Amino acid sequence: MIGAAAYARWRHANRPLRDAHGGVDTALLATSERLEGVPFGRQLDLLLEQVASPDLALRCAAFEHLCDRSEPAAIDRVCTGIHDNFSRIRQRCVERAVHMDPDRGWPLLAAALGDEDDWVREAAANQCALLIGRPEGKAAPRTVLPGLVAAIRDESPAVRSGACTALRKWAGKVGPEWRLGARSSPEECRRVADRWSSWFAARPESRMDRASAMPPSRIDPGPEFRVRTLDGGWVDARSLRGKPVLIHFWGTWCGPCQWEMPALAEVHRRRGSSVTFLGVAVAERGGPDAVRAWTGNRGIAFAQAMGDPGITEAFGDIGEVPVTFLLDGSGRLRRRWDGERLGKTIDDAIGAVMAA
Repeated sequence: MIGAAAYARWRHANRPLRDAHGGVDTALLATSERLEGVPFGRQLDLLLEQVASPDLALRCAAFEHLCDRSEPAAIDRVCTGIHDNFSRIRQRCVERAVHMDPDRGWPLLAAALGDEDDWVREAAANQCALLIGRPEGKAAPRTVLPGLVAAIRDESPAVRSGACTALRKWAGKVGPEWRLGARSSPEECRRVADRWSSWFAARPESRMDRASAMPPSRIDPGPEFRVRTLDGGWVDARSLRGKPVLIHFWGTWCGPCQWEMPALAEVHRRRGSSVTFLGVAVAERGGPDAVRAWTGNRGIAFAQAMGDPGITEAFGDIGEVPVTFLLDGSGRLRRRWDGERLGKTIDDAIGAVMAA
């Protein structure tokens, strides 16, 4: 027999975590509470079990804890996070892997500079800018240079700026003619990019191939949901199967959503015949009329619905918006993006899922 205290600790360590209704923050708190009183060695086993969960919030919470550990199994799981379908995990992988294992992390950064997701590319460029020129950046391989030079011409101003900072540190270029800022004009961006291309062409690294991207490969079961659209019809997970589905949680009151929506509308114009688009407006004080007016005035043609607890809980208790999900034709979850994205990020992901 075991003592009452030992039994209580065993029950605490082995109690199941239900789906993390409330999102990642709630899951982080629940995971921390679960780990309390559990021996440090046993904690790793619990985290590795939880990080395999199809529940996005629970998986993300376990991943955050693994980022603070040093065991080989934890490092390996963090380094393979680039293949997850949740953007937040992929970004944290890019931010942490190089610090945990430089031999694996630097090649991962080189690959992430060409990722389909502009936020992942930004994370990679910023890590290069942070580390190059510092003692821990001395291990930076020359293989990151092709990606950094290409990133100078990225569509994202944040990626361009981060890559430019990294290159200036690498090359020791301090003059204003080598700099790019988030507000640099298109003409200035072109001149600076041409200058860096000429610099790179004279270096032996110019003969290196750019590192191949490491795209998401994780596939999870998609949620079951049913929602009524603003035109009065009903859609559910099963009725939408047969072609990819993009579900976009947003709000007319949300600044990043307003910025992103025109890009989504453009992707819909190109992909609408082969992909189903559904907008889900959340926390709308003006109700359906406000959503109809906002989308109608801006030519947003894809279907809209009002968010309710049923659909927000099905997708993991949506908190901050925008949040976008991409399901494949079988209804399986292939991507989740938290935060606004460039249209090219969404379009490239749709293309990859359709080609798979």
